[in-house]
Amino acid sequence: MYVEFINDYKMNKLDKEQVEWLINETNRSKNQTQELFELCDYDWEKLKKVEVQIKNCFIFYCPGDKKTIDYVLGLKPLIDSFKLK
Repeated sequence: MYVEFINDYKMNKLDKEQVEWLINETNRSKNQTQELFELCDYDWEKLKKVEVQIKNCFIFYCPGDKKTIDYVLGLKPLIDSFKLK
């Protein structure tokens, strides 16, 4: 599964370092990160925005569909302490 995950990222111009960095920053599993990346239409910047919103809005679940991704992106954060570079 992980090999397929890395191959998906390579196809979408992401490298192993980016994948590992995001997983470490968000403390999210590889499978959840892959699912979110797919729900974000393989858009790296959108994925980072979703991750920031999840942390700053205290969302304790992994969105499972595009409708929920859009909902999360539309929330007003309660704090602004979590940032991704």
